[in-house]
Amino acid sequence: MNIKKHVQRSHLTVLFLFFASTLFSQYKLTSSFEPLLAENNSQQRMAVYMLRGLSGSQISFTSDDNSSHQWYRYKTRASDSEAVSSVQTGSQSVVSDLESGWAYYVGSPADMSTSYVWIIDYLDYLLRFNSLTIDDDLDDVCTILKLIPSIEASPIYYYSTVGTRLQVHRKFDLSYTSLVWNEESKFFEIDQVVETFSNMAAEILVKAPLINTTFSLKGDQFAHYFGLEETLETPQYTAIAVEAHVRVEKIKNGVPEISWDPEQSEDFGGSGPFDLSFSVSANEPVAAFYLWTISRPESSETLLSFSDPALRGFEFSSGKYEVKYEVGDRGLSCVDSLSFIVDLASSELKVPNAFTPHSSPGVNDEFKVSYRSISRFKASIFNRWGTLLYQWTDPSQGWDGSYKGKLVPTGVYFYVIDARGSDGRDQSKSGSINILK
Repeated sequence: MNIKKHVQRSHLTVLFLFFASTLFSQYKLTSSFEPLLAENNSQQRMAVYMLRGLSGSQISFTSDDNSSHQWYRYKTRASDSEAVSSVQTGSQSVVSDLESGWAYYVGSPADMSTSYVWIIDYLDYLLRFNSLTIDDDLDDVCTILKLIPSIEASPIYYYSTVGTRLQVHRKFDLSYTSLVWNEESKFFEIDQVVETFSNMAAEILVKAPLINTTFSLKGDQFAHYFGLEETLETPQYTAIAVEAHVRVEKIKNGVPEISWDPEQSEDFGGSGPFDLSFSVSANEPVAAFYLWTISRPESSETLLSFSDPALRGFEFSSGKYEVKYEVGDRGLSCVDSLSFIVDLASSELKVPNAFTPHSSPGVNDEFKVSYRSISRFKASIFNRWGTLLYQWTDPSQGWDGSYKGKLVPTGVYFYVIDARGSDGRDQSKSGSINILK
């Protein structure tokens, strides 16, 4: 156990105004240490203040005139209040020798304008920090860790005017380091996690960190304020949780054409064939095992098994493919995985029978086929005498109706297309094409 002390606050006498609100503006408190507002219970018309020791503490009340003040205090209910002596000078009265665990007030509980000031000496409720341990005996330590704090902390109570017991909330901060994925930059970033807990429980559940870290528990807020805070630390925890994010790029002619995130959509497809490159970003060095598997879902036939963060240039020709990645820690205690479908459309080739290169520029002025999943393509244009006018091999291109730089006359021409789909189907076609004005 590693216990650290924080620097104590300056030991000066200060004068502190409770609230800026009208409800408590007539009260002031003098103490050797600056008091801390622990609870602002406006519904009960109560302010609960924490003091570090009662030495030199006084509470004063200032009225709008020089009328006599009568102070009271109670422990558990206002009906059992007892009178308190005070010293009054003009419109201000002062009560000295304050005691912890009492509500002080001027006025009557029957008067709805009466407000109450609770005084609590924090030195009566000091914490005892013993240990902070990690319990990894959970069903899913890859997602959640359980911390067991051993802290001796007496509850701090105060009471409403009718005797209802109320509890002052102690707050504790648990801090540790992890990683967080930045969706915009596509990188992991260091994440300094701080979680605040009210009234420490017997166990603390936290998200399993993605890097080795030490858990640090501090508290409570009163100990921090008064310079009495202690810190519990665990030994360094060796992370095993794995988080991975995949990126897919469609490659055409060696150039990335489309980026796709399978975490947002489980299916990817379109006209084939095409190459896909896959890459995984994971929380290394915790993540140390990578496995890509590409298979046919209908037959469970494995086409590729590849162990590396990146898989580049795998050709998808036709039909459905299941792509799965697995990323694990060195001992494979934790594995993050995702599978998705790449579904290529069946091959198809459609040929128009007319176009108008002589008019309406930009509208139907090129002879082009529509297609899906074509892996081989060669188109040739002939005139009625069999002269080859134009030829191309990219189905996304077409003929603009020219020969040797000049538009050919209107009339009937002929095409011959040798084509095959990525699914193996013959898509060869031939026929006539009309050039219209």
